[in-house]
Amino acid sequence: MTERDVRKKRPRTAFTANQIKTLENEFEKNKYLSVSKRLQLSKELDLSETQIKIWFQNRRTKWKRKYTTDLESMAQQYYHSMGIHSARPLFVGDRLWLFNQINHSLQNQTNHFIDNNPTLSASHQNRDNNTVL
Repeated sequence: MTERDVRKKRPRTAFTANQIKTLENEFEKNKYLSVSKRLQLSKELDLSETQIKIWFQNRRTKWKRKYTTDLESMAQQYYHSMGIHSARPLFVGDRLWLFNQINHSLQNQTNHFIDNNPTLSASHQNRDNNTVL
């Protein structure tokens, strides 16, 4: 390996309380920074633009994780209140899961109705056996 292949790992940046406060305040206003705003913060906080950029990337990841977790929790509470229970966690926007649950429920209701109606039950069984009445 050449020296170029081996990149030295930069030590972790220890942000001061003031830097974090300023970065958090800016994050509340804007989740994404413009190049000019990043340059301004870099000078103001005595950090490199890369440090600012990485801080915002990490902060957005943390924010999305919390936001998604909160939404999943609310969705589970909502589905639970509707009587829909799942053995696995629900994911917001997981419409396929909900669609499959509704179809499964409707299929069970249909089968129950057919099984409890002798005329329909006989014709349903004949259809399943490819028998024409």
